[in-house]
Amino acid sequence: MTTKDTDTGNVASEDLLASPQYVVDAAYTKSGGAHFPAPLPFHQPLENLRRNFNKFGVPLPLAMERLLRKSEDLDGWRDILLEELGLSRAEYNLLTNDLRPLTL
Repeated sequence: MTTKDTDTGNVASEDLLASPQYVVDAAYTKSGGAHFPAPLPFHQPLENLRRNFNKFGVPLPLAMERLLRKSEDLDGWRDILLEELGLSRAEYNLLTNDLRPLTL
């Protein structure tokens, strides 16, 4: 891929962060299963969602809270609190449920 192939023209940086034009999905597939170094495992769709909500001035945790049904169990609130911390479910599981040691 040359510079000419990846020229984004006059697209604003914020727009490219929220919706990149050139993505190598294989890189995210490979890093999605890795556990070290931090901040792995990386969840690209979640990061895209975070950036899209931020672009419109609505933090993802706030949107999640507003859309949460009051009758839902604690899983919904757990996900909101995880998002407040910037953690995905995979990162949460690695820190709380996984028996794998956090070493090299």
